[in-house]
Formats: sequence, C-alpha cells, structure tokens
Amino acid sequence: MSFLWNEIIYKPVYNLLLFFLDILPEASLGIAIILFTIVIRTILLAPAQKAMVQQRKMQKIQPKIKQLQDKHKNDQQKLSAEMMKLWKENDVNPIAGCLPLLLQMPFLYAIFLILKDGINEGTSRYAYSFFSQFDYSTIQHTFFGIDLLQPEMIFLPIIVAAFQFIQLKMMYHFQEQKQAAPANDQQQMIQNTLLYVFPFILFITSMTFSAGLALYWAGSTLYGIGQQLYVNKLIK
Repeated sequence: MSFLWNEIIYKPVYNLLLFFLDILPEASLGIAIILFTIVIRTILLAPAQKAMVQQRKMQKIQPKIKQLQDKHKNDQQKLSAEMMKLWKENDVNPIAGCLPLLLQMPFLYAIFLILKDGINEGTSRYAYSFFSQFDYSTIQHTFFGIDLLQPEMIFLPIIVAAFQFIQLKMMYHFQEQKQAAPANDQQQMIQNTLLYVFPFILFITSMTFSAGLALYWAGSTLYGIGQQLYVNKLIK
C-alpha cells in the first residue's frame, strides 16, 4: 500500500509542485500551491460538478421528502420504499454530495505530508529524473510575509473559515427558498451546525497545520464557490 500511495499520489503531487517551482521565476511556493490547486480542481471538475448537481437536486426535493416523512412516520418500510422511488424519479443519489470532499482527501493529505517533510534535498528522492538538476535552495517558502511551512494563526484561518461559510450559505439559501414550510428543529440544528460550527472547526484546524495547507484549502474552496454559483444558476 505504501508503494502504491507513493507512486500514484505522493510522487505526482510532489513533482507537480516541483514543476511549478521550476518554471516560476522566483520559485514561489505560494504561487506553486495556487497553480497546483487550480490544476487539481480542474482535473476533478467533472465528477465534482456532477456531485454538486446531485446535492442541488437533493435540496430541491426536500419539501417532498418532508411530506413523505410526515405521511409515513409510523411505517419505516413504506417510507424507505417511497424515498427510493422519489430519488429515482428525480435522478438523485443521496450519497453523491460527499464526492467532492472524498476526491480531494488524497491530495489534501499528500500536500500535508509534503509540506511537513519539506521540498528540499532531503526529499529529492521523490523527484522524477528530469528534476535532478533542480536547485532546492531557490524555493521561496514565504508568501506575502507568511512562512508556508509553519502554522499561521490569523489571516489564512480567517480566509479558510470565511470561504467555507460562504459556500455553505449559498447551498442553504437555495434550500430555504425551495422549502414549502420552515425546517423542523432537527433539520435546522443540523444546518446551523454545518453552517457555523464546521467553518469554526476549519478555523481552529488551520491554525495548527502549515500555512501552505491552509492556502490550498482556501483556494480549493474559492474554486468550489465558483462551481456552486454555476450549479445554482443551472438548477433553479
């Protein structure tokens, strides 16, 4: 498993970052991470877009789901059958909404390890042969005065949390518009937990990991906000 991880995920991520560092005039790690984020999110664009569409469709049928839950609250078997029928009629896969995050996790973990170990002579064994002459001493680890290999306690954590809040707010604003009746207490509690608690958790987490990882997450979420805007217009 270690061999597969290194060959399929770690080395390609390491060398893609190295490629950007090699072509950038000042070998800025910050710009390399931003370019890497754009490339990865573009590669994952199609499956992530499908997942967002599924998520949007799921939100759109929430009033119908609520009606079924009220109608068959004492008959779980009937409720399950009717829910399956509703999902099929509306071409909805309820678990597809988790796909964007799941697809990103290997790359997120790879960047975490790479920034932890550093891109330097000590990790040059992961570089492909055509980077054998790369001068690791030229890499600029600071980005707007922030050392990307160390935790940053204020600016980037705030950006990460704010972008995540905006994306979640865009999703729930659509759902609130489509609901025929106010959300019940349990549903409202879940929404509030995701809307406020999840960005706060990301804020705290971003303070403990390297700033480079926070930069990647912020850029990835901003890319996701753009996708969300498109999906919101696509499915009204």
